[in-house]
Amino acid sequence: MFDPDKAPEFNENEVREHINLLASIQAKKCLPTFCDQETRLYEYYKDYICGSKSNEEILNWWEENGKKFAVKTTDKEDTGIWGIGPVHFLHIPFSNICEHHWLPYFGEIHIAYLPMEYSQRFMGLSKMSRLLDEICKGTSLQETLTARISKIVPQCLGMDALAVIVEAKHTCMMCRGINKEIPIVTTGFWARTNADTALEVMNSLEKKLSYAKN
Repeated sequence: MFDPDKAPEFNENEVREHINLLASIQAKKCLPTFCDQETRLYEYYKDYICGSKSNEEILNWWEENGKKFAVKTTDKEDTGIWGIGPVHFLHIPFSNICEHHWLPYFGEIHIAYLPMEYSQRFMGLSKMSRLLDEICKGTSLQETLTARISKIVPQCLGMDALAVIVEAKHTCMMCRGINKEIPIVTTGFWARTNADTALEVMNSLEKKLSYAKN
């Protein structure tokens, strides 16, 4: 299981052994499409599955790219804004690899956050998407991924409360096992300065999703 607090190691020998096993199975079928498949699998494992970053590495990546992914700041004195409601990001697509069967699951991430009152710092949609792309690399359970998002995002921006809802379909249920098109699996987590604020933000996110689906 991937430990987010430790930097992952890319073991080339283990990856090659896995690829050779898959190659031996495919070779028996004599498929013409097998040409260069070993190279493509190797690059896939290296870049996507073995490209996971620890929490610390993602925070360092964000710090190094601070200017490129700069957040927007609202000056209270210029705008007269002394309070603001939750900011919502809906339907951000993602994909990940489930740790159980190494098959993908995919869907959408929905986020709502309450900016810190004293700073009024905001994050653009493209910046949030880039950050989520980094978090979603590698293998993880959906519950673990949701909790990880709720832990990392507030550290990158600074906020009074954050709510995260992840909706996904799992191919490990669609392509094996019961072989059925299963309902979307939904997980939710929040980070907060106090429980009342977190509940308010989560409720606002659920209402936005309800309106969007109706």
